[in-house]
Formats: sequence, C-alpha cells, structure tokens
Amino acid sequence: MHVHDAAVNSRKQPCPQWLSTEIGLDEPAGPVPYLEELDVDFTHNSFGTLRRPAFWDGNRWLVRFASPTSEGVWTWQVVNGQSRGVLRAEGPVASAGHPSQRHG
Repeated sequence: MHVHDAAVNSRKQPCPQWLSTEIGLDEPAGPVPYLEELDVDFTHNSFGTLRRPAFWDGNRWLVRFASPTSEGVWTWQVVNGQSRGVLRAEGPVASAGHPSQRHG
C-alpha cells in the first residue's frame, strides 16, 4: 500500500491501478473523532467523481483510494466534516497501469 501525506502529495507519485493508496490528512479532530464523519471526493476528468470515507486512526485522519483507471491524474478534496465544517485539504494522485500489465 502506498502512503501519501497531504503535505507532500504534490509530488504526484503514480498510484498503480486497483492498488490501494493511503493519504494522511493532518486535519484537527473534534472531541470524539471516532464519531465524526469525513468524506473525500476523488475526481478524474474522464471518469467522474468517487467519494471515499476517511477514518481516524488514533493520531490523524486517513483515506484509502484505489484508482480504477490506468492513467491520468485524480484530484482529491475533503468535502465535509460533521463537526468542523468544510476542510481545505486537497491534492493530486497520479494513476498508472497495474504492475501485472507492465511488460519489459
């Protein structure tokens, strides 16, 4: 599983198709983060938008995403937070073909 921190995600490391990437969101949590809801929209110009739930791992918010496309760039944006309002976190995730499709 690839891990991206929101702060360094602008380097656009490719995310292999169908393999999960975990993005860390350094956003503040409310008093009981386990009861809060946080969603992230991933948008691709030719595929559309996929919404994924984020979860609190005890230290920070994380969201997992697996690209259904073999190429292009997905942009992600936090779209809601139940107790904190809309957050401003966003960034790109570049997709690449699945490793089993790479021949050499």
